[in-house]
Amino acid sequence: MPKDYATKKPKRRNATRFEDVGDPQGSFKTILISTVFGIALTLVAVYFYQNEEPAESATVESTQPKPKPSAKTRYQAVPAEDVESNEFSYHESLENKKVVVETPELPAPSERSTRRYVMQCGSFRTLKAAENLRAQIAMNGFEARIKTSTEKNSTWHRVQIGPYESKRQAERDRHQLERNNVNQCRIW
Repeated sequence: MPKDYATKKPKRRNATRFEDVGDPQGSFKTILISTVFGIALTLVAVYFYQNEEPAESATVESTQPKPKPSAKTRYQAVPAEDVESNEFSYHESLENKKVVVETPELPAPSERSTRRYVMQCGSFRTLKAAENLRAQIAMNGFEARIKTSTEKNSTWHRVQIGPYESKRQAERDRHQLERNNVNQCRIW
């Protein structure tokens, strides 16, 4: 629905966001009532706090506080007789202990994981889009292949690089491609 801007009234200069500010006497009454209520609540809390007697007041008065040691007694050297009487035997017990740690044997390089990693940089419905990405990857020095598969009446063209012996090699190549704005590669 179109607006009629010709009959629009100009805003008042000192207009507030809320047109009806309210009664100033009403806000004064609210502040006065809340202040009186706060003072009353404070007086009730002070009354109950003063009437509460601590249960341990009799035992605290009967015990005398311990004298604090002076600076001279705190930092005096320990006599040599006390040090010799407290001999520690952990040196002997540690020398006599033997810790046996079992380490598993690493498999030979031929027995290690034979898993190979493949990096997929795109999956397209048209062969032309897959060829464009393959050309962009080739400009960065990598050889990509297009793997075509048909599933349920649809054909997909996947652009893949690899296989790689380790994930670290695949990550290195992926970072090289990312530096050259080929950002959609994933490692499988």
